[in-house]
Amino acid sequence: MTTTTTDRIANVVFIATCLVLVGVVGTRLWPGDRNVQAREDFLPRGSTDPFDLSEIGAGHNRLLCVFLSSTCRYCADSLAFYRGLVELAHESPQSPQVVFVSLEPERAIEDYLRNNGVAPTPLVVRIARPDRIPGSPCLVMLDRSHRVQRSWAGRLSRRQEAEVKALMSASRVAGG
Repeated sequence: MTTTTTDRIANVVFIATCLVLVGVVGTRLWPGDRNVQAREDFLPRGSTDPFDLSEIGAGHNRLLCVFLSSTCRYCADSLAFYRGLVELAHESPQSPQVVFVSLEPERAIEDYLRNNGVAPTPLVVRIARPDRIPGSPCLVMLDRSHRVQRSWAGRLSRRQEAEVKALMSASRVAGG
């Protein structure tokens, strides 16, 4: 082989490698298709609290439990949405209380949320692995009796985010 042919082959291999690297990085950083929907009502309505939070929520109409992980890509993608939920809950005592639930230590999740602008610092609870929760993120709306009212598994679509916000606001307007 001549030097020119060898240089050309090396350049083609280099360019191909760069394109593969750009593709890998792009798929990891790209926010993904926001039209993909979380699985709705994965827990039967009226079933018991999957997180066993019976000691939490005294004086509140409902609880919105957000099961998340600091290493979950979809949880990170949803932080702005979670920030909005906490702000909605903080605006009115009639709104459901937002509780972040995780397998990680409370302090680690509190720091994760605070470092990502979720304030005021919401209630965080560490739990053992719940058997009916498929993974993170999951949102579970509990009624006053700590029964499942609604549930979503996976990253929410924009429509589902609007639905959750409407459920939060409905408590304020209707008074519970």
